[in-house]
Amino acid sequence: MILIPLLLAAACSDRAPQDTAPPSNSSIQETALPPSSAAPPPDTSRPGAIDVFRDWVVGCDNVLDCKATVLGTEAGDFPLITLAVERKAGPLGPIRIGFSGRDGEVTPPFTVEVDGRVVASGGMTTPAGAYITGPDAQRIAAALVNGQQATLTAGAGTRETVSLAGASAALRYIDAEQGRAGTQSAIVARGPASATAAPAPALPVVQVPAIGGTPAAVTSELLASMRTQGDCEAYDDEYGAPRIHALSDVVTMVSLPCARGAYNAINAVFLIEDGEARPAPFDADPSMSPEDGAVPTITNGEFANGIFDSFAKGRGLGDCGIAQKFAWDGERFRLVEQSEMPECRGSSDTIPTFRAQVERTGGD
Repeated sequence: MILIPLLLAAACSDRAPQDTAPPSNSSIQETALPPSSAAPPPDTSRPGAIDVFRDWVVGCDNVLDCKATVLGTEAGDFPLITLAVERKAGPLGPIRIGFSGRDGEVTPPFTVEVDGRVVASGGMTTPAGAYITGPDAQRIAAALVNGQQATLTAGAGTRETVSLAGASAALRYIDAEQGRAGTQSAIVARGPASATAAPAPALPVVQVPAIGGTPAAVTSELLASMRTQGDCEAYDDEYGAPRIHALSDVVTMVSLPCARGAYNAINAVFLIEDGEARPAPFDADPSMSPEDGAVPTITNGEFANGIFDSFAKGRGLGDCGIAQKFAWDGERFRLVEQSEMPECRGSSDTIPTFRAQVERTGGD
């Protein structure tokens, strides 16, 4: 039987991430690299990396859109409000300050104080979240660089104080990843060079055919074969029923309950073709798959309209883990979205590390 792995065990350990970036100073002057020495363009087919600087987590996705967000205490307490700095890639990459609430959505007006001084107030709610944008967002980002703590107020008076330890290093990380170090457009690593950055890379494109058809019959023999291949537990309750979806008239996908725990349900994923079951191919590791060569598994997964949507929790509180979406392209499941929170420290926010453009073909 597949045992539920210790997801994010290292990230949720007692390790104290260190702020390894140089001391921050928004007036630091650095020399920008000439174009001939610029870093090569990112590999947009792979997720970006995430780093931790004391009380902040930062990362950039495969097209260099970046985000840094504050964590709760080392004890994992949930702050009432958390703050994030997001910046788009490209020369004109705007900054926006995002707000998340422990108990659900937070509403404007928002006020940000750094070390007791009000930096900006205002904000808006959009389908993507709650934000302060424009010049106010730039002022907030700059104020975080040398601050010790920020006090956040939302709506009718919900108030929280969060740490800025590591914020400067996290924002410097964004400057470096986006090629802004030494330029006037940097947040931390400012320099005299013109306010330019590398062009924003294009999103990879994943084409998804029309999904449907007549599903194959899943016999008891096929179920036994899949359980053997996946080393899966057999469940006699409602949880044990396989989920069967026709991908086309000749290919059927089966999501087979394989293992479960207190907050993660793990399903092995198979394709049935010509009466035979085989492991479904994925172009990236699903969140809690076992070792290479074994049957891929999806954690807390739902499948609809050609897309697998999953979220593997690092612990029951749901403040850490990895969320992924995979799209069926006719041959394999392709990663089209990924966001992560490696630290189990009370943040309801996640860091996006991968995006792709989904194009529907062969139907609506």
